[in-house]
Amino acid sequence: MIILDTENMSEELITTYLKKFNSSYLLIIDPLHIWASLIIRNQNDFQVNDYVQTIENTADLESCIERCKKSLEIDQTDMVVGEYFVVKDRGESTFINLNNITVLEGLGAYTKVHSVNKQYIVSKNLKKLLEQLPKCFIRTHRSFAVHIKHINSLSGNQVLLHNGETVKASKSGKKILISRFSIA
Repeated sequence: MIILDTENMSEELITTYLKKFNSSYLLIIDPLHIWASLIIRNQNDFQVNDYVQTIENTADLESCIERCKKSLEIDQTDMVVGEYFVVKDRGESTFINLNNITVLEGLGAYTKVHSVNKQYIVSKNLKKLLEQLPKCFIRTHRSFAVHIKHINSLSGNQVLLHNGETVKASKSGKKILISRFSIA
């Protein structure tokens, strides 16, 4: 757990620390209330787990530590095992065949996993989740990745899936799709 007190820090120094401690549970304390927009703007890139204005007493710090423990527990629950993605929800493990996952939708620190039958929310951001998954998932947009077997076509800035669902495609996402499928 890294606690970063921003009271006397420049934006450059904060950004440096955020990059350096990216894989840690990161708590930002901003007593002067001046870094909120920077932190919020970069939260997805730097994995800021908590942002508080001040810690007034030990109860505030204990609360942050408890959130850290819960976050670490959650991080260890979702994983890939063989051909399955395991989602732990309310004490139960759900095994989702990777071929049944159509879309991964980034929601900040969380990802919505769209399967053919149901949607699940997992407590990993899209970037970290894609690091665990096989290369059959292609990131089409900052907030989306799709399983290549479910792609039907690419039209403009939209990816059409076999189930009729559409997903956004950025310029770089389109380039990746075109190169992956050798589409001219």
